[in-house]
Amino acid sequence: MELFERIKKIGKVVATSDSAIAAAIGMKQSTFSGYLNEQRQHNLWPLLPLILEAFPHLSRQWLYFGEGPMLKDAQQETAERTVYPDDPLGRIAALTGLNTHDALQLQLAFGVDYSEIRPWLGTYLLAREAMQKWRAEGGTEETMPEPPARIPDAWLNYFWGHYGPNPGWIQYGDHPHGSAPKLMPNPLSKELDKLHAQLDAAERNLHALHQQKWMTEDGADQGDEGLARMPHTAPGNR
Repeated sequence: MELFERIKKIGKVVATSDSAIAAAIGMKQSTFSGYLNEQRQHNLWPLLPLILEAFPHLSRQWLYFGEGPMLKDAQQETAERTVYPDDPLGRIAALTGLNTHDALQLQLAFGVDYSEIRPWLGTYLLAREAMQKWRAEGGTEETMPEPPARIPDAWLNYFWGHYGPNPGWIQYGDHPHGSAPKLMPNPLSKELDKLHAQLDAAERNLHALHQQKWMTEDGADQGDEGLARMPHTAPGNR
């Protein structure tokens, strides 16, 4: 079932109509209806979080991927039995429910172009498959294949900013020899602090300029009043 067909099914089963879905997510009905076809259904992907928020009993897995039952309660039991690979993409899938085999889903999660994410994902999944096969066969250290590539830091920082889990834990998992913290400083925190300091300084400067202008205008007014009170003498009488 295509994505637009799943959305139409929501309009028939969960909501009262397609226009009811559009109203629930704050869209014009004509615009929303225009997306409900195979050619324009790609426009629906950014709207899925809004649809889930408007209809919280929908199964995310069904809405995004067409997998499992339509409603959440039964889907939760299936999700609890799902075992995710212990690698960066596996941890992302476990935390978010995203289908990390889908380049389109990762494009949205990482904020990169589809043409860039697709070849990277293909290489990653092949390396994961080789690693899983090696473990299942009890391979030796000498025959250990190359592990899946690291997720680029820029992609993880984008993911972190939108979904929350910190990059260090996603990239490396639990520390095997100690209690390395899962929470890491936001890589943009120093830059944000710098911008806040600049903003505060600019506001102080603006306040000082306003005060200086007020004092100048007040002094000018007082000077005019003083001149008005001085006796005017004709030039010939000096």
